[in-house]
Amino acid sequence: MSQFETTKLHPIQESGNEAQDILLYVYNALQAKGYDPITQL
Repeated sequence: MSQFETTKLHPIQESGNEAQDILLYVYNALQAKGYDPITQL
């Protein structure tokens, strides 16, 4: 079972512009995984 990794979900902190916050969160997550966020979005 050690071959499986657990996905951890973290709540997104809200601010005045929710759409921008979500896109920035996804952008950073894609970069962390080694993807090019511009081509993925």
